[in-house]
Amino acid sequence: RLDGVTGVQTCALPIFTTHRPDGPYPSGMAKTADGITRLGLTPGIWFMPFAGTWNDPFFADKQDFFATKDGKPFEVNWGGTCFDITNPKTQEYVQSTAGRIARDWGYRYFKLDGLWTGMAADILYVNTGFKDDRLGEAVLRDPEKTHVEAYRDGLKLVRKAAGQDVFLLGCNVAQNMRTLGASFGLLDAMRIGPDNGRKWSDMCRGPFSGSNLYFLHGRVWYNDPDPVYVTDSVPLEHARALVSWVALTGQLNASSEDYKSLSAGRIHLLQRSMPAHGLKPRPADLFEERIPRIWLLTDDRKEPRRDVVGLFNWSEKEQTHISCPAERIGLPKADRYVGFDYWADRFVEPFGSVLESDLPPASSRILAIRPVSEHPQVVSTSRHIAQGIPDLIEEKWDEGARALTGVSRVVAKDPYELRIAAMGQGKPWKAATLKTLSPDGTISLVGQDGWEVRIRIDSPCGGDIRWVIAFEAD
Repeated sequence: RLDGVTGVQTCALPIFTTHRPDGPYPSGMAKTADGITRLGLTPGIWFMPFAGTWNDPFFADKQDFFATKDGKPFEVNWGGTCFDITNPKTQEYVQSTAGRIARDWGYRYFKLDGLWTGMAADILYVNTGFKDDRLGEAVLRDPEKTHVEAYRDGLKLVRKAAGQDVFLLGCNVAQNMRTLGASFGLLDAMRIGPDNGRKWSDMCRGPFSGSNLYFLHGRVWYNDPDPVYVTDSVPLEHARALVSWVALTGQLNASSEDYKSLSAGRIHLLQRSMPAHGLKPRPADLFEERIPRIWLLTDDRKEPRRDVVGLFNWSEKEQTHISCPAERIGLPKADRYVGFDYWADRFVEPFGSVLESDLPPASSRILAIRPVSEHPQVVSTSRHIAQGIPDLIEEKWDEGARALTGVSRVVAKDPYELRIAAMGQGKPWKAATLKTLSPDGTISLVGQDGWEVRIRIDSPCGGDIRWVIAFEAD
């Protein structure tokens, strides 16, 4: 609302002590959390820990909770009235609120918004560089504490009250750049950009911020680029590109949809982006493009190494041509490579030292790539956009038995496909005998076209399925 006296946009912030029996949560917040937990989900809540509304009757006898300027409570846009975290009474209130939500109500996921209020500084939205945010103009009770120290103390209070097992997501770095470094070590995740949206230009905000700050992800916290959008009103290529970018980079994967209204194809997009792979991919052209167009995801934790390359065209109106040496992308050194295009659902013909691709406007290609081998090898799987990295637990070639063996982690009642490049010395190998060593899995040959082999695994229960595919020299 807009305050009629000061003209400052403020928020009527909840005080988290009561609930309305005739409101949307008639049984209270604890029972709401219990209901979510019984569904096998983690209850979460979104609130502002470091602000109140100074003229709310609840705060009538708590005016010393707030930072001041010229003797009046210090207000900021979109944040309400900033707390003075150096005041012991305010500290007690912050702790009691966080403790009530986590311990009494049972919420295990906090989205902490309005973090700039913890520093008693102006919001800067949208801003990626320095601007004057009046830091230091507000007066704090303890003159020995800087505003940044007060903010960090506030986050520590929330963590102490909530407990180590509560996931803390901060918000928003782009609205006030001071909260970036000041939050290091105190949050599990952080919004690293402004709100995105369903328009293509808005959908690109997450990739822009997440690329510029990619080095923080998995090292300082989980980067949160804001939700993906897969609703049927969004063009399919747009939805694929954003979901692919989030899945490939491994950044926080969130969606905000009416899932019942989504078509099966759009639900499919979300399914193929989960779970997170937990690795640290990197952009190959970070300093050449406003938003990097080439990303490499590598899993070298075990043999064989797996590489997935994401190619993106962020232009909404113009097609683009990408040409990049494989060595510069970061692929393993090889004379020839073979791949699989996930969304096109087709193999990529062998290519040499340069990866080239034409991309339509606002689109992506997600390519699983391996060096050409003289024996059959799994290039891709169908379960996940990362094509084998989260789900292909083991893969080995037995030269004596001429057999490819492996273990795949499959989802119950979700058809699972192995995409195998069965190249040989001049002639392709022929898939001859297929079997699973797991009682809950069945295996079948979908088809073979030259060296391109597709194998299907079905399981009513899911889990790890061990399989063996014997080959013959064609």
